[in-house]
Amino acid sequence: MSDKANSGHDAIAEAPPRETDAAGRPVARLINATVRDYMDALSLQRFYGGYVITKIDEQVFNLGIGEVGGIDLPEDLYSIYRRFEQSDALAPLATRYSGTLGERDTNRLMAAHLNQWLGEERFNEMRVVSLDGGQNAIEVAVRAFTAPLGSAERDKHYVLMATPSYPYFSAVISAHTGIMSFLAYDGEAFTRGVETYCNGSVGLILINVPHNPMGYTLDAGQVARIGKVAEAYDCVIVVDGVYANYPDSPRTGQALAGFDPHRTVFCDSFSKKYGLPGLRLGFALSAAEELTYAMRFIKMSESLTPSNGKLAFAGHLLEHHSQLPSQIGAQVRERRRQFLERFDPGALKGVRVFGEENNPFYLALDIAGLCQRAGMTDVAVATHCLEQYQVRVFPGAFVYPNRKLRHGVFSAEGRLNPHGPAPYLAPRFPPGEQIVFSGDHLEGRTPLLRLSFGAENRTGAAAEALTEALQSLQ
Repeated sequence: MSDKANSGHDAIAEAPPRETDAAGRPVARLINATVRDYMDALSLQRFYGGYVITKIDEQVFNLGIGEVGGIDLPEDLYSIYRRFEQSDALAPLATRYSGTLGERDTNRLMAAHLNQWLGEERFNEMRVVSLDGGQNAIEVAVRAFTAPLGSAERDKHYVLMATPSYPYFSAVISAHTGIMSFLAYDGEAFTRGVETYCNGSVGLILINVPHNPMGYTLDAGQVARIGKVAEAYDCVIVVDGVYANYPDSPRTGQALAGFDPHRTVFCDSFSKKYGLPGLRLGFALSAAEELTYAMRFIKMSESLTPSNGKLAFAGHLLEHHSQLPSQIGAQVRERRRQFLERFDPGALKGVRVFGEENNPFYLALDIAGLCQRAGMTDVAVATHCLEQYQVRVFPGAFVYPNRKLRHGVFSAEGRLNPHGPAPYLAPRFPPGEQIVFSGDHLEGRTPLLRLSFGAENRTGAAAEALTEALQSLQ
């Protein structure tokens, strides 16, 4: 990939103007130094948008919105919510604390839900931590299982994760923890990355399956290999499974049951399960009592628990409308099928569909060849599709870490380990860096477009429009 195709794709995140106080001193001096260094580079506005909720424009094909919408259900979710809100069950909850454990019935139902996905009885109501969304679940897990950089109490200062990915970076850095990141576009590359780059400074291995945006999952053999590495370096494994209800096969969850119950945390949310991102409700579950208590302890520093009303409504959905996630998943899978039926990558030069299809909510397009020939970035391609052809897609630059972050590279990586369960010896990396990438991270990453089928139900027509938009750049 040429430098021209890769250059400037982070420029869309503009820094705010610098402020000074009455004495002319920069206000930024008052901000935590780590946050100050990275808040421009990690601006989440480019990922989530600005002040207003994204408006669905009927004149635009919305393949860039990572939300659930336009789903034909037996009963509208908002009608269910309004009826629950007016019920007698909600009134008493507004006048009392739920305690540190949240709502008992909701915990019981959430534990049963995850047990069914894994195919085994692993969790009970005491192993559930209530949180304000899936993002909060990841943040709390990072704070619970890694130590701040420079801390003398424990040497587990880093989160090991793959990219491209959902932008976990701000959640990790705000916990004063470092990131070790490597490129992975499929489940095997992810597994090899864990085997190659994990080391004694890693406290948490972060796994997103089914993956956003690449769509991959892990099979039982890959789970076993990752588990051996986690055991060798004594890491916690955190699984972000918010897209669990979208694959039509139970194999994904059953494979993940192979992770050691006493070092693994599963995170889930109602954002993608029921299409309720504004509810901000997530859960973290571990079979290990002390791990769940540690996360609950961290959460209590923010708030005791999410509101009783939210937790009770989640329980109501799980108990009385448990079929809705599978119905939502089926319609999203059908949208993807209709898109692929009418999208013609064979008519496009320098464009291919990434092979993993285990997260039908998303589809990733490799546009490296197109970017190189056209002299454009993936951000520029996405802008062209929207402005000229009314197709909104999500540029891959936003699912990679911003190149403004400080970074080093691993050295002496891939050395075979003649002893112990880890297949490779621990790589060496620059001490004192907050962010550490694998050697090919900046130059090897692929320009891509991420498509979402969560909110757009005209995917056949959208496929034809996107084909035309990309053909115009040939």
